[in-house]
Amino acid sequence: MKKNQPAMPYPIELKNIFFTRSIVVAIPDHIPDGTQILKISPVNSIDIKMVEGHEDQYTVSMHTLFNQDSEASAPYMIDVECIAVFKVDTIILEEERIKRLTITGHSVVYGAIREAVAWITSRQPYGPLNLGLSILAPIANPTEKTTKKET
Repeated sequence: MKKNQPAMPYPIELKNIFFTRSIVVAIPDHIPDGTQILKISPVNSIDIKMVEGHEDQYTVSMHTLFNQDSEASAPYMIDVECIAVFKVDTIILEEERIKRLTITGHSVVYGAIREAVAWITSRQPYGPLNLGLSILAPIANPTEKTTKKET
């Protein structure tokens, strides 16, 4: 942390959150068997970038794909992207900001995606789909100024 600077009341502040893609397709060949246990897991990728010209603002975007091949074993094909904008206290060094944004951003954005998917699918023919947990895992070669993780 940098010295001699007043700290924000909270080190990370959510400024805005929005969806740039919300696609839910009911699979017509799906035959419900009374269970909700699926062998298909969502594939998530998270991307963190500093907002150009604002060293204290970052975007955290997550893209979630579920059943992208539209297999009949699952009730839906889902393709969702959500972006959150955060303000981060500049008293925190950049490397530490990225760590904190990764954890906080992942929780906020994936939570919004889970909630949206449950709400949208609850109005679909096969009923609500509750996505499971998402666990952060690093990818092989993240870019310099962009942090990407897949879960």
